[in-house]
Amino acid sequence: MGRHGDLTGMEEFATVAQAGSFTAAAARLKLTKSVVSERVRALETRLGCRLFDRSTRRVRLTEAGAVYLEHVNRIRDELRSAEGALQDLRQEPRGRLTVATTINGATLFVVPALAEFRARYRHIDLHIIADDAVVHPAHVGADVSIRFGTVDRPDWVARRIGGIDYILVASASYVATHGAPRSPGDLAGHVCLPFRNQVPWVFRQGERVVHEPRAFVSTDNGPVYRALVLGGYGIGMLNRLAVGPELASGAVVQILPDWKIEGRDEMATWVVLPDNRAIPPKVRVFVDYMAERMAAVSA
Repeated sequence: MGRHGDLTGMEEFATVAQAGSFTAAAARLKLTKSVVSERVRALETRLGCRLFDRSTRRVRLTEAGAVYLEHVNRIRDELRSAEGALQDLRQEPRGRLTVATTINGATLFVVPALAEFRARYRHIDLHIIADDAVVHPAHVGADVSIRFGTVDRPDWVARRIGGIDYILVASASYVATHGAPRSPGDLAGHVCLPFRNQVPWVFRQGERVVHEPRAFVSTDNGPVYRALVLGGYGIGMLNRLAVGPELASGAVVQILPDWKIEGRDEMATWVVLPDNRAIPPKVRVFVDYMAERMAAVSA
């Protein structure tokens, strides 16, 4: 079969396949017909099979040739991407960057990070798509998406940029009125706000305690859930990032800080890319910046 990875003759082969004749291919490649023919025959010899049926006036791909062409086209695409990536490295990141994320992610994480990002990269213009539906960035026309939780799709190109620390919290006004539980067993005497699939709440500190939150109000919407907790309607389970400023100011109080919440260790913050080809500079610097920002906020 010859040397693995030898690209000799591949460009000529693909051009003949597209042009439909050796003469037309030679004209496109600015080579003589004899040179193109010789290189394709050498390729066939190396591969040990015929790629073209030359019995007719117009050359046609054999079955082997059709299979080989699919692989050659992918290789050519990758080479063009590689060349483009090297050219991009010599240029300042620029252009429109579309970012898809959740509503909470946009409000609480992306938007607060924009001022410094804009100061660093003045030639990048951002467009934010905020929707809680978990979709692939390519399906909404995004260059990259930021997702919180788990990414259980092995076909997605995802990079973990930080963990998610889920904690129990309540507003200072709620604690002032109702007090703070000292153990998970005390939660039965409090208003605990359920959210989406975060039920039941399971705690561990030597013993394992399960609590089923029930309240007069519940929601599947992240911003609404956060508003309920901040509004003093009860105790809720939130990502620490979602209430960082409120914890720092004392407007929100962490509940049961010494108890571990089970089932949240696999949660993380992810960036998802449309595919695994070369990452454009505008996307690369955004991903790196968000990873840096996540590390700073988590610390």
